[in-house]
Amino acid sequence: MRDYALLVIFVSLVFLALYRPWLGVLGLAVLGFMHPQGYGESFIKTFPAYLVLFAATGIGYLAEQFRLKSWPRFHWDWRLGGLILLWGWFFVSTYYALAPFAAREKLVEVLKILPPLVLVWLLIDTREKLFLLMSTIALSIALVVIKGGYWAVTTGFHDRVYGPPG
Repeated sequence: MRDYALLVIFVSLVFLALYRPWLGVLGLAVLGFMHPQGYGESFIKTFPAYLVLFAATGIGYLAEQFRLKSWPRFHWDWRLGGLILLWGWFFVSTYYALAPFAAREKLVEVLKILPPLVLVWLLIDTREKLFLLMSTIALSIALVVIKGGYWAVTTGFHDRVYGPPG
């Protein structure tokens, strides 16, 4: 039953992301920090929820830009230059690594962070949206903490608190 409830939530997040792409970024934050599909019981554990929501957010953003017939607004900041330098350093250090094959695998894992970060950079463009994103992240972490705290109290602090498997 829990899997179907999570599936309904995911489908509604996808429709929200297609309608208002910045709400898709908030949904990506919930999936990234809370990982609710890991608490499922059957088919939802292997469901690529983050990838589906990311694709819906990207499609929603492109549709919004096409509908408005405008170019994306890039907000240049000194932190963006630092981020570009950091990614350049990742490539240089991977190229000169002692174990280049293992370093390339790690680089691919780290590169998966960049596309959602670009969506956040493009879609979270007002103070209110940033406040909502930070509140969503805080609430997602708080729910995981409350769940783990409840487990710790009910077991008398004798068991470890685990997150979802994997």
